[in-house]
Amino acid sequence: ARGTKGRGPMCTMTTRLRVWNLVAIASVVLLAASASASATGKGKGKPVTVSKLEREVDLTSQNLVVASTLDLKNSGSEPLSYFVYCATKIVKDRTLLWIEFEEGDSSGGGDSSGGDVEKLAWTLGDDKCMEVKLSKPLAKNGQTSVEVYEVYSMDFENIPGEIYQSERQMVGFTNFDVVVSDPSLDVNEQTTKFYLPSTTVDYFTEVKPANKVGSEIVY
Repeated sequence: ARGTKGRGPMCTMTTRLRVWNLVAIASVVLLAASASASATGKGKGKPVTVSKLEREVDLTSQNLVVASTLDLKNSGSEPLSYFVYCATKIVKDRTLLWIEFEEGDSSGGGDSSGGDVEKLAWTLGDDKCMEVKLSKPLAKNGQTSVEVYEVYSMDFENIPGEIYQSERQMVGFTNFDVVVSDPSLDVNEQTTKFYLPSTTVDYFTEVKPANKVGSEIVY
C-alpha cells in the first residue's frame, strides 16, 4: 500500500487484457450536470455521520465509474437539511465528468424513504465541494440513504508502452484511495469493490482486509 500525507492507502494494480477489448466496450454516456454551479459559503461545520459507506468502482468501460451508497445519520441536535460531499477530494487527480445524487433505496429494499428515490439538488462551492440538499430535513438521530453516481476520466497506463499485435497488453491503474477520507464526512464503516476488465491480475495493493475473487477485488 502506498500513501501520502493526509491520504489513506491507495490502490495500485496491473491487469492483462487484449487491446481491442477496451475499444469494444461501450463508453459511458456523459451528461452535463444539471445542478447549479453557483458559489456558496455554506457547508462548514461539524462533519455529517455516515454509519456505512459502500462504493463500487467500475474499471470495465472507457471512463472511471463510481457508485456509492451513504447511510447518513443526524448526530446533531438540530434538523439536518444538507450535507457536503467533496468528490474531487475523494477521487483526486482525475477529471469529474458527471455526478448525480439520489435519496432513497433504488433497490426497493425499504428504508426511511419508503423505497422511493428522489434526485437531490446541489450547489458547487468555492472549495469545489458540493452542498447537497436532502429531500426533507432529517430530525435528530434520523437516518436516510443517499446514492452518488460519478463518472471520471480514465487513466490506464500501458505497461510496457509498446507491444507486438499478438501480445496481450498489460495496463496499470494507480493512485486511487481505497479508503474514503473526506473532512466533511465522519465515516464509521466502509467497503470498496472494484470491477476489473480481466480476471488476470498480476499485482494489486493489498490493504487488509482485501479479497480478490475472479474479476472483483473487495476492500
